Amino acid sequence: MKPGSGRKEKRNKKCMVSLDDVPDFSKNVPITKEDREYFKYDLQGGRMEKAATSKIQKNLDALENARLDIAVTGESGSGKSSFVNAIRGLGDEDDGSAPTGVVETTLKPVPYPYPKHPNVTVWDLPGIGTPRFKSDTYLQDVSFSRYDFFIIIASERFKSTHAQLALEIQKMGKRFYFVRCKVDVDLEASKRRRPRAYDEEEILRQIRNKCQECLEAEKVVSPRVFLLSNWELNKYDFKLFEKTLRKELPSHKRHAFLLALPNISPEILQKKKEALQEQIWKLAAVSCALATVPIPGVGFACDVPILVCSISKYRQVFGLDKKSLTQLADKIGQPVEEIKAVIKSPLSQKVSKRLVLQMFSRASTAAVVVVEYFASTIPIFGSLAAGAIAFGTTYYVLWSILNQMADDAHSVLTMVLQSDYEPKTQRTKMGVAISKTVVRAELESMKIALEKNNPQDVSKRMNEELNLLKSTTLDIGITGVSGAGKSSIVNALRGITEKDPGAAKTGNTETTMEPEKYTHPMFPEVTMWDLPGIGTPKFKAKEYLRLVNFEKYDFFIIVASERFTENDVLLAKEMQKKKKKYYFVRSKVDQSVNADKRNADFNEEKTCEKIRQYCCDNLTEAGESNPRVFLISSWDLKMYDFPLLQETLSNDLDDLKKYALIVSMPAFSREVLEKKKAAMETLIWKVALVSCGIGAIPVPGLSLACDIGILVGTMIHFCKVFGLDEDCLCRLASRVGKPIDELKSAVKKAPMASQVTTEFVIDLMTKSLVCGAVMAVEFALDFVPVLGSLTGGALSFVTTFYLLKSFLHDVEEDAENVLAKAMETQDK
Repeated sequence: MKPGSGRKEKRNKKCMVSLDDVPDFSKNVPITKEDREYFKYDLQGGRMEKAATSKIQKNLDALENARLDIAVTGESGSGKSSFVNAIRGLGDEDDGSAPTGVVETTLKPVPYPYPKHPNVTVWDLPGIGTPRFKSDTYLQDVSFSRYDFFIIIASERFKSTHAQLALEIQKMGKRFYFVRCKVDVDLEASKRRRPRAYDEEEILRQIRNKCQECLEAEKVVSPRVFLLSNWELNKYDFKLFEKTLRKELPSHKRHAFLLALPNISPEILQKKKEALQEQIWKLAAVSCALATVPIPGVGFACDVPILVCSISKYRQVFGLDKKSLTQLADKIGQPVEEIKAVIKSPLSQKVSKRLVLQMFSRASTAAVVVVEYFASTIPIFGSLAAGAIAFGTTYYVLWSILNQMADDAHSVLTMVLQSDYEPKTQRTKMGVAISKTVVRAELESMKIALEKNNPQDVSKRMNEELNLLKSTTLDIGITGVSGAGKSSIVNALRGITEKDPGAAKTGNTETTMEPEKYTHPMFPEVTMWDLPGIGTPKFKAKEYLRLVNFEKYDFFIIVASERFTENDVLLAKEMQKKKKKYYFVRSKVDQSVNADKRNADFNEEKTCEKIRQYCCDNLTEAGESNPRVFLISSWDLKMYDFPLLQETLSNDLDDLKKYALIVSMPAFSREVLEKKKAAMETLIWKVALVSCGIGAIPVPGLSLACDIGILVGTMIHFCKVFGLDEDCLCRLASRVGKPIDELKSAVKKAPMASQVTTEFVIDLMTKSLVCGAVMAVEFALDFVPVLGSLTGGALSFVTTFYLLKSFLHDVEEDAENVLAKAMETQDK
């Protein structure tokens, strides 16, 4: 009988950890001939300690500390940064990802280490062929000696600059690889143009041949070009690319590269498993040689912490650790518990000394088989008695755990491949909720308006309006006695807490002797002014407005936390004389309501009405006719009268000031999000018209012309208006007491403001044109007579309009998700 061919450990039902079949070493030879020879040499003295402290330990250390530095270069917009992220298993929105789509500003190499393997680093190099970085001096300029190999990326065709750089790399004795990315976009476009004649294999062959022809024309001999998609890395030539790199790297760097690869295919998982199996005998030898404390119940010693550390590494390599599973769940839109459900081994989810020792107590039978195998290949091994049993048992435990984790990783990958998910960054179904009827109705109304005027003239006028919206300022004066909650309102209106940078100080005795300016963190055109308290010897009501320079304020909010006084009314009358609007706000209502809850007959609505009536009576007694008081809580703006106050302010302001108020309002309720959406929708057709009219230029790779910069700015503006910005989410997380990652998990479709770049918009425009091509062309034909004089033409206008409309829909939807996630904590 072959060793281990019919033996199977009887399972102990009380034991949480299962064991695999005993390895059949006639099929799996985990130790090379070279390794056997030097292991045998070190064992000649009969002491395993010598083996552990010599070549074995050095070999393990070399593997653990091996560095691999990969240089990625190409022209701006070629997909460099997305490739840097994809090859590290990250999306463009993940922590530690390279910013994508920025117009090239990198003036030095930027390192991006693998999240779980920091010794492996991908370097994003400056763009080639610029005046600062010429091909013949490029390698010296970017310190070429630090890189193990170069990846030269293009998204359309390879040019002379790519070829010249490759030749220079060759002279320096370094390896390089040509990667043609965004292949998926080419295939989509080809399918759209010729659906009946579509042949994916033939199209890929043509793309590869064209790239090779371009490089051969520039004197590159027998160039190899790998076709990849940053969004679906496991497709096209990635398997061949990964195999080529592994074949051409030195052994230690090959090991580092393989373990760092994202787990995107069964083949990669199998290669990782085989690479780790090769190291098991070394770990077992070192563990047993260095141990001094026997393991209770098994009669031998081994270094358990070394094994725990190794098993923890297996979890990370196979992506079974908590952070990896959480990121994966977010990517495929599944609860993390559903992913964990397919994981069978307890050690895949938690590595503990207790579980490892459990396996040791049950591995004696398998250990004999391991010892028999090693004794047959290294005769002196069998004479080590207890040392051999310790080695054999440790070997088998590691072998079994590795196999179980590899199986669990396969199960997780199978679930992902069967889940039919769409990566957030791909957005191929962008804006599917935007109906054809809605788009047609809006475009028809614009068509009627445009038929009466020259589109170029309208475009110029719209550009002036957009500039006015950007530059319009809104100044709000907030006054009241010390302790009334002025500063808390100043902060609440700006969507920040007292702990945030730039917050107005709260709770201090009144020391303000002049107006203090607090700009909105996202929209600096909107400013809250914390004014000195009224009624003091220095600031009497009749002189107050002159002393605080009243002309600069658009309106005033007069705050009281208990009752309004005669001074408040006198100030209001002076404002009336100066034709300035003012609003009475009773703050800290939540405190008053909570205090009243102690009453047996408590009714919140009645309590609020009682407070409101009390304040109105105060103002009436002081001489204010028909007073109106808004009850608010700075800690929860959606409660009480704040929505009504916001609605009142919007109605009282002119269109430009109203717009500034709405965009700057914290997104504290569904109603506010609706108002923000309505305000943004009024911009879309204007931005589309300006983008395709003034300054329109052809978009690379598309039959469109528009001003990409305007679109980038508008999309960033949308994200900020709806709070989809890193700083804004940080402030919200602080306010509601939730981790920022939990809030980010609610963002399913839209990017963060910082991730909206030129490359992102071009990619989005490509997919928008692909997805909505029929609609766009159909509508564009209707617009040709009207928009024919625009530089970009009718198709550019309709595509841009559809793009912005869809993007706004996604942003609003994600803002709703974030609001719901934030309110979960508050409700609890």
